[in-house]
Amino acid sequence: MKNDKLTPERKIAGVNGQEIVLRIPKPEFDAQVLEKANQITERLKKDGAAVSEATFAEVAKGQSENPVTAGNGGKLPGPVKQNVNKPDDPYQQLLSMKPGEITEPISFQGRYFILRRG
Repeated sequence: MKNDKLTPERKIAGVNGQEIVLRIPKPEFDAQVLEKANQITERLKKDGAAVSEATFAEVAKGQSENPVTAGNGGKLPGPVKQNVNKPDDPYQQLLSMKPGEITEPISFQGRYFILRRG
């Protein structure tokens, strides 16, 4: 039996995403890491706002510093679902993006994230 009482937001199963993570080893390196993140973003967007999964994956494999996701092209382990308890979680931005769209670098907990919605 289908439950039609769910609001449209609740029906969202989640979205797939990819990430490039750059660690900030020490606070004084923040500007350098941000510069690198901005260069990566510019390179990804050179052909337009939408970035293909393959293009993003290639860059993630070479640049991302998250060993868990870098090897598989930055692919997140599962769909990102809305979590109203964590509005500052960078992954929550994926929910309001168009497929293929990427974020500007997001500073969060000592790292910069560049995210792509699948």
